[in-house]
Amino acid sequence: MRATCENCGTPVDDQYCTSCGQSTANIDLPVVDFARDMASEVLGFDSRVRHTLWPLLFKPGQVPREYVEGHRARFVPPVRLYLLTSFFMFVVLSFTEFQVSNVEVDGRQVTAGSIAAPGPAETAPATEAEIDSTSQEGAGAFTVDLGADEWNDRLAVGFQRLLADPSAFNQVFIDRLAKSMFVLLPAFAGLLKLLWWKRLYVHHLVFAIYFHSFVFLLVGSVGLPDALGLERLARVTDILLLSVPIYLVVGLRTFYASGWVGTLLKSAVVTATYGVMGVATMLTLLVISVLAL
Repeated sequence: MRATCENCGTPVDDQYCTSCGQSTANIDLPVVDFARDMASEVLGFDSRVRHTLWPLLFKPGQVPREYVEGHRARFVPPVRLYLLTSFFMFVVLSFTEFQVSNVEVDGRQVTAGSIAAPGPAETAPATEAEIDSTSQEGAGAFTVDLGADEWNDRLAVGFQRLLADPSAFNQVFIDRLAKSMFVLLPAFAGLLKLLWWKRLYVHHLVFAIYFHSFVFLLVGSVGLPDALGLERLARVTDILLLSVPIYLVVGLRTFYASGWVGTLLKSAVVTATYGVMGVATMLTLLVISVLAL
């Protein structure tokens, strides 16, 4: 007997109704089977994950190249993969605390309990916000001056609250960082468009999404030991982050089918420019998030 769609009553012979589009899947299943089917439907956890993750991780540039060439059916769509990997990374980051050991705002030492006045031996503060490269036990040391007393006062109070309750800052900062990626990612694709201008922008965007998905997976995986309190393992896995520039070079060469010399030069331009954009974004988000505390 021919099945009929339970939604509109149209006879159906396939997985979906040709009239209303509803799936013909049976939901009268044990809860385990139902949960597996839901995960496959909503998150795309099927064979496409296996066909996507392996080349994404170990064959840089292959997935976006094949995707723009029309071989799309076996891959997780770029936007879906981006959302899943970014969710994974930001969840992991939400369990790690931003740590800072020493803060100076306009020459004033900031601690969790007070804001000390500048000492007589201290030099004049910098004219712009800057980060001191020194650190103590893995925690950052900051020297900041926004150039206006009112803003410096607000920033000092914000850093005082950050030192007293880092978790409150993390929630604000991670949220803003996630939103900023929707600006940085198209900007990254724009850089690629400037260097490989003959290609359509959407092709560059596909590469940018898959590249960022790789970075999200890597950062999330590297941060996982720290989130779980495995400090020794975290120190070992940090070295994996050095693979990102290498991945980018190989990925660009594979995707654009260009020579090594041209790819290396253009990769250096992309890395330097995007690095400056990233640092500037992080500093801006840091100040904005601290002021919001």
